[in-house]
Amino acid sequence: MIFDKAGIMEYMLYGFPFEEHTFVKTVGFFPPATCLIFDLSSGNTVKEPYFSLNFDCPANSGSRKEIVSEMNRVFMEGLSNRMNWVDKNKTIVSLSGGLDSRGTLAGLKKLGVHSVAVTAQDREEQASRRVADSMGTEVYGIPQGLKNRELSFEKVVFLKDGLDCHPNLQQLYLNLEEMRNRFGGDITYFTGIYGGEITRHSHITGGLASLKALVHYL
Repeated sequence: MIFDKAGIMEYMLYGFPFEEHTFVKTVGFFPPATCLIFDLSSGNTVKEPYFSLNFDCPANSGSRKEIVSEMNRVFMEGLSNRMNWVDKNKTIVSLSGGLDSRGTLAGLKKLGVHSVAVTAQDREEQASRRVADSMGTEVYGIPQGLKNRELSFEKVVFLKDGLDCHPNLQQLYLNLEEMRNRFGGDITYFTGIYGGEITRHSHITGGLASLKALVHYL
């Protein structure tokens, strides 16, 4: 097995590898917005990307106000398109009180979509309830540490197909189970991640005081 140093470096800097990189050179992620064509007779495959993000050249021009306005338009358009497909489902927003979930909840409210927020009963709950109250949204707190329905780590690895496995996934699985039991299966669930990366100081040695801390982080 040959490790991909570029993928490891990107993970250390940003929390995830870019493009198709993983930690291993012979293993790659399947790119988003990509169609895979597989020929059963020959075994040949072709990947056709329909859209790619270019971080090298700035695509925006104009004043800051104009750029923000365009970002808002694209965000609201995407949110509206999603809701047009699932308008009969109950809309659930995973609310941490942070930037990404707060923006999603506000965008749905602007579209006139009635949403229910769910939040973990932990240190984020107070911030989540303050955000939800400001938007007039109902909040359901999900208890943490649900020991009565333990899920083995082996089962988590199986469900995740071996990808991105960590002990917290057991609780995340139970959170989803709890949410389904309360709201049923006909729901549209909006969740977010990495909103904090916009403001986090990304540096390869940021917060890592020792080699042991680096190993633990990886």
